[in-house]
Amino acid sequence: MFPDVRTRLQRPVDGRRITTSVQLCNLLLDEAVVALVPGEGFGAPGHVRLSYALSDEELQKGLTRIVDVLQ
Repeated sequence: MFPDVRTRLQRPVDGRRITTSVQLCNLLLDEAVVALVPGEGFGAPGHVRLSYALSDEELQKGLTRIVDVLQ
């Protein structure tokens, strides 16, 4: 998956200003313990790459942790 996160980059997370997908990926790695790949490495700033080569249960856990951090 390669979602567009540009609208999410406009909103602060826990008082922190996140302006790039690199910053967003670092935040989610630190806070949600979920690894995403910033789109900048693919020439697509404002996007992130998610791998879904896991079990459905593990994917659900990771997505829930992402949502919890970004709410």
